Amino acid sequence: MSFGTPENLVIIKRMMIKCADVNNPVRPLHLAIDWAHRIANEYFSQTEEEKKRSLPIVMPQFDRTTCSIPKSQIGFIDFFITDMFDAWDALAEIPELMGHLRRNYQFWKEQEEAAKNISSQTPPALTANEEESHEEETTKEETENTAEEDTSTQKETS
Repeated sequence: MSFGTPENLVIIKRMMIKCADVNNPVRPLHLAIDWAHRIANEYFSQTEEEKKRSLPIVMPQFDRTTCSIPKSQIGFIDFFITDMFDAWDALAEIPELMGHLRRNYQFWKEQEEAAKNISSQTPPALTANEEESHEEETTKEETENTAEEDTSTQKETS
């Protein structure tokens, strides 16, 4: 491939602009985290505005109540970033950026795994009937415990 042809130079420039546009995952970790949250909040706001105006939801995965930022970053890196920056690395040798990409990807994988572990330890929410039954059992236990304490206190004072 000759870089000197006008067609190739246009392709290289387009690729460079695209890489600059989506470069967040190849930044140092602290910047990548900050910008991932900024971008997600922008998308959350867009989704909320679309809902408020009864417009079609363009990116339903960016619902503030259900979106996993680590999962969205992993998907973004898997589907768009890795191949694009692998190609750019083959052309321009960018080991520092590729190192950031690997570390950032690993960070988001660890965050996603931690979130899975937390959610697997959290008991499922009770249904209305289960909650009512649980409240009745708790009240019954509290009543029984109070009665036992009263009986115990009476025996001690006798």
